Amino acid sequence: MKLYGYTASNVEELVELAEVSFVANPIELRKLAEFFVSQAELFEAGDGREHTHFSDFIKNRDARSDVVVCNPKYG
Repeated sequence: MKLYGYTASNVEELVELAEVSFVANPIELRKLAEFFVSQAELFEAGDGREHTHFSDFIKNRDARSDVVVCNPKYG
């Protein structure tokens, strides 16, 4: 697994991360888990998605932060 992200001060430069921390309540963590499982199922089914945003999954385009799952098939 590879982890990448942007800093709050520089959203233009994608950097490789060594660790990711989620500060979330139980409801948010369950929704995030649901997102991960759904993406794994879509990737296994070969639906052709390159990536999916958590904010799209929960239908909240105003989220302060986002989690993006990328299909390893596309690099």
